[in-house]
Amino acid sequence: MSLKPIHFSSIVTESNLAIDFLVEKTSMSASLIKKIMIFGGCFHKKQNLGKKIRLRRAKYILHKGDFIELYFDPKIDFNQQFFPEELMVGKDFSIWFKPTGMHSQGTKYGDGNSLFHHVEKSTTKPCFLIHRLDQEVSGLLLIGHSKEFTGLISKNWNTDLIEKYYEAIVESIYSGEMIITTPLDKLEAKTEIIKKMPMEKGEKLLIKIHTGRLHQIRRHLAGQTFPIVGDKKYGSTIKCQIKLMSTRITFTHPLTNKIFDCVVPKRLKLNDSIIFHHSNDDDFLEHDDES
Repeated sequence: MSLKPIHFSSIVTESNLAIDFLVEKTSMSASLIKKIMIFGGCFHKKQNLGKKIRLRRAKYILHKGDFIELYFDPKIDFNQQFFPEELMVGKDFSIWFKPTGMHSQGTKYGDGNSLFHHVEKSTTKPCFLIHRLDQEVSGLLLIGHSKEFTGLISKNWNTDLIEKYYEAIVESIYSGEMIITTPLDKLEAKTEIIKKMPMEKGEKLLIKIHTGRLHQIRRHLAGQTFPIVGDKKYGSTIKCQIKLMSTRITFTHPLTNKIFDCVVPKRLKLNDSIIFHHSNDDDFLEHDDES
């Protein structure tokens, strides 16, 4: 089988079971298609109704005029497991620890290994994604469990009303700016180095971000010529998992005014040792984040 990603889409011409229709049209095996569907790589839209939704039921009955779509990347390991942890829970939110390598939310190729899907399966409450961490980055993710809370907290997410702290390890002793305000994508961006902690190799930085731009910390540190260890995309020469973690979120609840402060426990913190190894370019698949 080709190792290139596969995309199939079609309008249904007559009623049929989803699995039978896809086997006939794609020539894939029924067992593989079932795995793709369970993983979340199949989408369905009823004729002229609503938006596309993930279709996981192989025996779902398709009707004439329905739209069906399938995405498959042979590089995805359907059996890969991640073990996120719930660190704080409130009436209308929860805060989770996302391990390295786990998507924050699903991609078009599926959401089976995403933290958001894991949270959805673990609760009967509605779930709303407030922010994301890059796949390679570990740490805290805040999930909303009511539309009101999510809407209010999201409005302030990129402001100082919500304090967001990270730890990063850079390759050498940091001598760049302590407050970096270089605009990113023509938008205001501010990254503050709170504390420097020398190590045997490199230096660990405690960082506070005052805005939330794409790859903000990674781009700002690389711009100072101090790329994060393991961050191949932005210039690191060390081959290991990226040494960047979201370690603390502090916010005032927008409805109760109660202050919540969540800190990653020591047992989950960044490993101070820098491990040198030959990494596989496919360790992290480059897929666009989309529901």
